[in-house]
Amino acid sequence: MSNLEAQFLQEMLDGYRLAAKQGYKATYYLRMLEELGAIPAAKRLVADPEISSGLQQLCLIGLLSTSAEAIMLKPEYAELFTDAERQVAREKLIALGWNAE
Repeated sequence: MSNLEAQFLQEMLDGYRLAAKQGYKATYYLRMLEELGAIPAAKRLVADPEISSGLQQLCLIGLLSTSAEAIMLKPEYAELFTDAERQVAREKLIALGWNAE
């Protein structure tokens, strides 16, 4: 795992922990991270055309910025994802009212 991939994983885990402190324990998300790894898990989340219930829950508790979709959009992680994957992530966030710019 590259340093960049490890950093991405750490941000995803930090987001999970922050949401858990707010009462949302995303066990499926955590299992995906453990079983697939951070990059494949993020790619799977954006490959689904539906907005996940987890992303909706993060929206409800004001933590969209901790979502895999938001983390994917950070410039430092651009090389880990295709432009199309990043666009889907952006569209999902915008659909929930978040300005991803």
